[in-house]
Amino acid sequence: MKHKFFRHIVRFIYSQHANAATEYAVMLSLIIIVSLGAIVALGNKITAIFTAVSNIG
Repeated sequence: MKHKFFRHIVRFIYSQHANAATEYAVMLSLIIIVSLGAIVALGNKITAIFTAVSNIG
């Protein structure tokens, strides 16, 4: 049973599907990194705005 499972894994690694899956994983990780950077930058700006507004009153 295990031998058959490992054979399928080896076939997948050497197939074209593995290359496509790897490319999608890299693209997804880059999108996540950029999104997190944008969220952090926006969060800092929003915090500064609320702090400025609270200091007015």
